[in-house]
Amino acid sequence: MLDLKKVAVTGGLASGKSTVCFLFENKGAYRVSADAIIHQLLSSKTSVRLQVIDLLGPDILEKEEIIRSRVAAFIFSSHELKLKYESILQPAALDVIEQEYLKAIDQKAPLFIAEVPLLFECGLEEKFDAIITVEAPLEERRKRYKKDDFDIRISHQLNDKQRAMKADYIIQNKEGIPLLEAQINPIFSILTRG
Repeated sequence: MLDLKKVAVTGGLASGKSTVCFLFENKGAYRVSADAIIHQLLSSKTSVRLQVIDLLGPDILEKEEIIRSRVAAFIFSSHELKLKYESILQPAALDVIEQEYLKAIDQKAPLFIAEVPLLFECGLEEKFDAIITVEAPLEERRKRYKKDDFDIRISHQLNDKQRAMKADYIIQNKEGIPLLEAQINPIFSILTRG
């Protein structure tokens, strides 16, 4: 059997990463989301959850639930806290991604796709065989996001040009699903070729 390629999809806030991943999934790829994995790790009774509460304090909780906007406020206010937070979450999330990758091999999926928003910022590019970055116009992204902290969040991310220099493939998300599919189809073919 051919080696299953482990591919990361990254991009700026609200650039359309999830849409691109769903389109790959529609073609048969096994899809995971780092954000969904982190949400699960913080929602269930895990050692990761307890470590995050110890790090950031009980103010991030409301009725025993971790409020992600409060976590964001803490980690974006202190570079040191952000690094400590990432050092708790990254290894745990990567473990889950690896477990999912093994499931994808068992299921004989043609491709493994992981949506990893802060791939380069967290230095995780070496964990993947190929990297796709999704780009979209800034004002479109701002409209899609619909929350007040857009500028704060993107200030902690690489810009499109920086991501493009590090990625293997660039997908432009400007004109809807048909154009996305036209870009995804050849990439899928290349990545699944023996």
